[in-house]
Amino acid sequence: MRNQQNHATRQPMEFVALESAFTGNSVLGYRADTSHMDLMNEADMRQDAAQCLLGLLSCLADFESSDNKEIAGCFNAVRMLVNDAAALQVAAYQIQRAARQGVEQ
Repeated sequence: MRNQQNHATRQPMEFVALESAFTGNSVLGYRADTSHMDLMNEADMRQDAAQCLLGLLSCLADFESSDNKEIAGCFNAVRMLVNDAAALQVAAYQIQRAARQGVEQ
């Protein structure tokens, strides 16, 4: 796998693995230079997507006629979105805390 570069600085970009206590090691990550607000925005988008999916599932009139595998997949998607959102919020908090500690020192 080729290292990606920041086009503005031509420096290699570092990525931080996004981990969640609920799902184990995550294959997702974020750029090391990402701001805490960007991470919170990403978390908000995942929470909104999970709410929309749950809203759609709540409108299903007949769960019996739907394929159980498809419904299970939808609930699994909601679980993954919510876990990723939680991990993004934790990462945002850690970045903000580290920035504040750097200012206080």
